[in-house]
Amino acid sequence: MMIDVIEKNTRKYINSTNKSQRKNIGQFFTSKRTAMFMSSFIQKNKLKSKVKILDPGCGSLMLSAALLQKIASIKKVKEVELTLYENDTSILDLLYENMQVLKQFAEKENINLNIILKEENYILSNINQWHNPSNYFDIVICNPPYKKIRKISEESNAMKEIVYGQPNLYYLFMAMSVQLLKDGGDFIFIIPRSWTSGLYFTKFREFLFSKMNTKCLHLFKSRNNVFDNEEVLQETMIFYATKDEPNLNEFIKISTAKSNSDLNDRDILYIRNESCIQNFNGRFMFLPVNEEEVDILNHLNQFNSTLKETGFKIKTGPLVEFRNKDFLSNDSQDYPIICTSHLVNGKVLFPNQIEEFQYIKNEAKLKLLENKDYLLLKRLSSKEENRRLQPAIYLRESLSNYEFICIDNHINYLIKTDGNIHRDELLGLYVIFNSSYWDMYYRILNGSTQVNANEINDMPIPEIELIIELGRRAKENQSVDYCDKLIREVLFNENR
Repeated sequence: MMIDVIEKNTRKYINSTNKSQRKNIGQFFTSKRTAMFMSSFIQKNKLKSKVKILDPGCGSLMLSAALLQKIASIKKVKEVELTLYENDTSILDLLYENMQVLKQFAEKENINLNIILKEENYILSNINQWHNPSNYFDIVICNPPYKKIRKISEESNAMKEIVYGQPNLYYLFMAMSVQLLKDGGDFIFIIPRSWTSGLYFTKFREFLFSKMNTKCLHLFKSRNNVFDNEEVLQETMIFYATKDEPNLNEFIKISTAKSNSDLNDRDILYIRNESCIQNFNGRFMFLPVNEEEVDILNHLNQFNSTLKETGFKIKTGPLVEFRNKDFLSNDSQDYPIICTSHLVNGKVLFPNQIEEFQYIKNEAKLKLLENKDYLLLKRLSSKEENRRLQPAIYLRESLSNYEFICIDNHINYLIKTDGNIHRDELLGLYVIFNSSYWDMYYRILNGSTQVNANEINDMPIPEIELIIELGRRAKENQSVDYCDKLIREVLFNENR
């Protein structure tokens, strides 16, 4: 097949180039199997005799080849206009060679193929399209560059409306492609899943979900078996949508496979759009993989308030130890530093035999917090750990000799935005975050091992009266099983 020739040429190029150089420009080549799978998403019944295709990160033409081969098999299209963007000069010889392979294939299939190659920066050359969309292409298919860029870069400034924090080229490629796609057109991207949550991507998600109707998501369970011959340790997904008004009652198809070699043996789940895509706050996208996780989403999304709206806020500990070495101490006359090693079985055990420096000098005033009750959450966990949310209760009397304490930045801590946290509130919130329900909810939301304060603040939370009731009933027992039991009885009205 034609695509086998493209694959052979691509492998030859990969073997002759430096991996680190390709990584520096965010270049990772789509495998043949993945490309063919992505091309299968197109709306065959909407194809006309002429199709306009955009491949804005064309690389070696693997995606374009798979799509052209798929279109030819349908025997409906007579003319294809293929627009390519590639500004990496090192790959142009391979690109020209593979363009000829596509032309020869199209000629045999009696398809009039017109290839337009633009050796330009995709974002910068389409600035006018960003503000005045042309709606030109029928299909956009893309494996964009995965590369962080500066907030003051030309690309960031060109699309500043959706940029917050440090942007990544891949989501700018996605957003620009939305503007170039016709109404009803197909949008097929292979990308990291990091955009589905997190503060930095909020504006982009709001933009994307306001213009695109999500149809299918494919999740790769393995972090390093998605791109052949490439070392990519990313949580990767395929995102397929059409440029239509989002329909909250439609079902989104979510499939999962371990790697690109298991695409014919996928687990498939259907979930309502309104359950998968949050319609408030950060507009998070949830990625459940089984019915139990769908049930968790439906249960928790019944609560209309967030932690912030209920009067609480999660913040990150202010102490970055390696930047404050001069203030660290092992003198108990200084102020205690609470680290993750002090969080044991839901409590704070201080001091311990693990940390060398467990105190901070008075001079580090900006790093000190008033000694009062706090709910603490570890920020980091390993991939192998069963839980992402690992809470602990800190009570001020446990270190009553100190006016201030310090919390390390590997810990998130909860405060009440107006006054001090009541003990029943504190214990009730512990029940929530110690339950398997909220832990699973967070793992559906965020595939990374880091617990993000912004995402916790935007999680759904029951009203304060129910939180207090949970705290009152958990005074004698705070085990995960008992917390789950209280959640079912108090919040879900299930007596089991």
